[in-house]
Amino acid sequence: MNITRSIWIIFGCVVVGCGIFWTIMFPKTGEILRPDFVGSVALGVGIIVTGILCFFMTRTRAATLVLSILLLWSLLTNVVFLALLREDQEAFRNIPAMNALNARQWLSILESDRDDKISYLSSRLKQIIKEGEEMSGPSKQ
Repeated sequence: MNITRSIWIIFGCVVVGCGIFWTIMFPKTGEILRPDFVGSVALGVGIIVTGILCFFMTRTRAATLVLSILLLWSLLTNVVFLALLREDQEAFRNIPAMNALNARQWLSILESDRDDKISYLSSRLKQIIKEGEEMSGPSKQ
């Protein structure tokens, strides 16, 4: 066995060890399809499989193995993006329900028996705007 082959085997062992360490030590959540869980598992699997593929590295197979590693990481990245899109899709589904709730609140204020509806609405809107600015940071005007 030549020196370069030994180096690739040692490198593969180190990479597999790092992948196992990552998989064990990174905090996981209970939900399987959350992006942070999917990203963590994808990273662990990618590191472990990359290390295993390093065991098979020879001069004649170098190009094939490098392309296999790139394909693996591309696939894992797409799985993470899919999880992110799924989470964003759920957030966008909630927007109409939140708008309906806000509309009901404003309608109840308008239909109330208060004499100072306009001043109350004005103060309420100012309060909501202030809370929104505090949550999102200073506005750029």
